[in-house]
Amino acid sequence: MTDPATTSIQKNNTHLHEQKVYAEQVRLTYKPIKLSIIGTFLASILFVAIQWDVISHTVLLSWLVAMTVLLSLHSFLAYRYFCANPDFTEAQRWGRYYVFSTLLAGFMWGAASILFFPESNFEQQMTVAFAMVIVCAGGVITLSHIRGASYALIFPSMLPLIPLFLLEDTYLTSMFA
Repeated sequence: MTDPATTSIQKNNTHLHEQKVYAEQVRLTYKPIKLSIIGTFLASILFVAIQWDVISHTVLLSWLVAMTVLLSLHSFLAYRYFCANPDFTEAQRWGRYYVFSTLLAGFMWGAASILFFPESNFEQQMTVAFAMVIVCAGGVITLSHIRGASYALIFPSMLPLIPLFLLEDTYLTSMFA
């Protein structure tokens, strides 16, 4: 028969180990954040440049300003994380902050999917879809350490494309949806 005190200690040790592992996952997610922010900013500029002749300049620049503000907030979050140098007991909180900021980025890319999706221009629609795939693929690589972070980017970025393609009501756009 197992001693209840021994079982309790084993459970506590397991929980402590899980907390430390998660803290390391959070640290690994924050570690390359400078490159992630720079890459996202450059991708945003490139995406706007590609759509420049097709979409209203006011819409493009408004979205770019909003994305820049979001990236500034993401930078501030990273700065606060590194200044705090949190121990493993604070990892859950910092992980949630990161997932939430990633969700906001997902909504920004999803907004781009909607705002930059020109009617009856299949080539430019494919450009939007391709850009979203690239953004999400990059996100999967950089966000894979924290469960849920990559989903927070992928779903709000990609889901708006489905109804947009279906509304075009052509064979090719229906296939892509």
